[in-house]
Amino acid sequence: RKVWLDYLRVIAILAVITGHVIADFYRMFGEVGQAEWWLSNILSALLRSAVPIFVMVSGAVLLGRSYSMEEFYKKRAVRLIPPILFCNLVYLGIYVYDGMDTQTLFWTLKALIIVNGYVAPHLWYLSMFACLMLFVPFINKFILGEKPTARDLGVLLGITFPFFLLNTIASVAFNIYHLPMEWFKIFPWFMVYFIAGYYIDNYSGNIPLRNGLIVTTIIILTAIGAGLNYYAANSLGIVKDYFIVTEMGPLVFLISMLVFLLAKNLSSRLLANRVVSAIAEVSFGMYLIHEIFNGIFCKILPDYYAHGLIYIPSVIVMTSILSFISIFLLRKIPFMRAVC
Repeated sequence: RKVWLDYLRVIAILAVITGHVIADFYRMFGEVGQAEWWLSNILSALLRSAVPIFVMVSGAVLLGRSYSMEEFYKKRAVRLIPPILFCNLVYLGIYVYDGMDTQTLFWTLKALIIVNGYVAPHLWYLSMFACLMLFVPFINKFILGEKPTARDLGVLLGITFPFFLLNTIASVAFNIYHLPMEWFKIFPWFMVYFIAGYYIDNYSGNIPLRNGLIVTTIIILTAIGAGLNYYAANSLGIVKDYFIVTEMGPLVFLISMLVFLLAKNLSSRLLANRVVSAIAEVSFGMYLIHEIFNGIFCKILPDYYAHGLIYIPSVIVMTSILSFISIFLLRKIPFMRAVC
């Protein structure tokens, strides 16, 4: 087990939770205080690399190993299909409990799962990652230098057909119903992060960057992202934290690479730690459940958006702790261990 990857898992899940806590403050530009908005803006620019880092960790773990295609697909299906089905149903149930009307419920069941690829917004990661996993055995063969057989190529062609079908459905959804359907088109961008995780893990010596320069560059890139976000919000009226600082843009790409490289450079100093190991073990489940606690705090805390400087750090800490405890306890149940 590579301990430094556990540290990255912990950093990534805390960054995800922080990003979702601050998201509403960012979107309320001009409505919340400047201090609250700038805090959310700077953190958003820095922490958008959270999901790419998760994907890079997976690349470091899954690539460069010898395994059969059948073995890989079986293990990934067991790991991904139950959480996808269970978590989407759980969040759908929460929305119904929260007041979703019957018409919206049926619409969600019939269309939104297909159009969006998820029920709860943060579950987009599961849809993207499932698409990515379909192509991992072929990426791995390339890395290992193995020539694909005729059967391998047949499988590759076979798994591409559903994307042709989805593209046709997307065209119908957009041109007739004016519904953008993009979820199945995202994964190629994350394929780059996936491969980069393996590359940095194995060839970081080919990147002669000192840690001080890496940290300085991360700070500069974060400042550029925050500055461009402010310009977009203040001058262009575009208040979207993913407009400039997106996982599919150069700033997040560079920050993600540099954070991963920094962790790799420090790997000899990152010693095994029981707390880090425990959080890393349940980080996937924490990702799935944390929005429940975040949503609860947004509703029950008085004057939530008026006291961001107090509530932002408080909610981040409370959501992180409750998410960890919940998943830690739930995973003691065999069924729950399979879905989180």
